[in-house]
Formats: sequence, C-alpha cells, structure tokens
Amino acid sequence: MRLLITGDWHTTNKAPENRIDDFVSSLFKKIKFIAKIYKDKKCDFALQPGDFFDSPFIPYSFFASVFELLSESGLQIAAIYGQHDLRYRTKENTPLTALWATSDFLQVIPATGLIYNNEVAVYGASFGEEVPNFFDEGHFNVLLVHQMIVDEKLWASQEGHTLSGHFLKKHKKKFDLIVSGDNHQFFIESGKLFNMGSLMRSRIDQVDHEPSVVVFDTDTLKWERILIPVEKNVFDFSKVTSEKERDAKIEAFVEGLSETKVLGFDFEANLRSRLREIGDEELTAFLNLCLGEIKQR
Repeated sequence: MRLLITGDWHTTNKAPENRIDDFVSSLFKKIKFIAKIYKDKKCDFALQPGDFFDSPFIPYSFFASVFELLSESGLQIAAIYGQHDLRYRTKENTPLTALWATSDFLQVIPATGLIYNNEVAVYGASFGEEVPNFFDEGHFNVLLVHQMIVDEKLWASQEGHTLSGHFLKKHKKKFDLIVSGDNHQFFIESGKLFNMGSLMRSRIDQVDHEPSVVVFDTDTLKWERILIPVEKNVFDFSKVTSEKERDAKIEAFVEGLSETKVLGFDFEANLRSRLREIGDEELTAFLNLCLGEIKQR
C-alpha cells in the first residue's frame, strides 16, 4: 500500500500574527496540493498525526468550508488528536470529533488500532495518551503519535521532549512505521520515524521552513519526500524589527541604570530619572505602560 504522510495541519480561519497574505486561501491551496499528490501517486490513505485543527473553537462557517473542501478532495485520512484539537483536554464537542462523526473521509485512530485492506494496521496515541503496547505481527504496523519528539534539542534548555533515536529504539520492534506530530520541525529518523512539521508557517522564525509530504510504500519500504509550494512575502517583518530595536534600547537602558553611581531606594524614582536623562519618548512611553501594569497587580 502507499501511504501519504503529512504533519500538523493547524487548520484555522485566523491568520497568525505577522502573516499579511490571505491565510485561509494559502491553507486551502496546500490542502488541494496534498490531495493532488495523493491522487497522482495513487495513495491508499493519508496519515495526519494530530493538531488537525488549530483550535476547538472555530466558526461553523469555516468548519463547513473545510468539510466541503475535504469532501471534494478525494482524500481518505487517518488522524489522531493533538492538544489543539481538544476542548479543555477532552475529545467531546470538538471540530475533529464532528468531522469524524459526519464524514466518510476521516477516521480518528484509537489505541486499539484499525486495519486497512487487511494489510496495514494503524494505531493511535493522541496527545497525552500512552503508546500502545500491543501490535499485530500479521500486518504492516503504523503508529500515529502526538508528542514532542525531536532529533535534537530545539533550544539548549528544552525539557519535556523525547529524542527520536530513543523513541525509535524503544518502539521499532512493534511498529514498522512511526509518524509523529507536535514538533513543527521536519526530520526523518532512520527511514522509519517521520516528523513532517507544520503544514503552514505561522511564525516569522519559520520563514525558511519547507512544508512537505512523504509518499511511503509499505511493500518496498521506499519513500519520497515532496515539497509543498509556499507563497512568497507573506510575513510583515517591520514589527519584528521595531521590537528588536525596542529590546536593544531596554537592554542599553538597564545597563546604564546599573552604571549610575548615585541611586536612592525608590526604584520608580530612579527609573524615571534615568528616562529623563536619555530623552527617548518611545521607550519612556513603553516603560510607563509597564509600570502602570505593575502597579495594578
């Protein structure tokens, strides 16, 4: 069988901060591209490892648009729940549950697994759930899992993650293929664990992210990564630049404050005295706002 491996879709009608394009149009173009690859490569079903939706609170009109798009796409999707799909950490009364209950194109995979065409068994470990310990030796076994699995730490002090090598070593005897979600970075571990990352670029630090899918053949164990086209110039960098400039000013201000030789015990008085010395109206307004919030708390 041929499986189409995807990542976190985060389907939403709300444009992320700093995106200046028509976000929903860009999202739907990518889903249509996925559907085209699915058809062209003659895939049997698609794997989606959680965070299908970005929030459990979406407008009915947007849900209807997603439903219509997927109904016409020809996709058959095996999915699990990510934390963004849950409503107060429960599966009830959520868009993904509604999509599963009302459509014939999406199936949420339970821990006990589902068998496709008597060949492939897919097991689900939604957000917060344990990886199933049972598996069927008579099938090609696939695990869909939503937890923070990384090939290397995303930042030096990162916690609450699992290294992909360790995860694969622990579970490779049970599963022939593992598809993970939650980590928005793309990586592949040993040709058996696939983390596709996010479908959309929601933050400016993702400007170089290349969303993609993988076509995986369960008979030959060969796979092919296909990049999904992205729109150009979709981020507004001006706000980020101004924030960096403001942060630099604050850092310089704090350094100058610490170098002031004569200080009283009144912190606010010292702060305002230093602000008068530097005469920066924008920084003064920002720090005055911060002082006001501190007083209210």
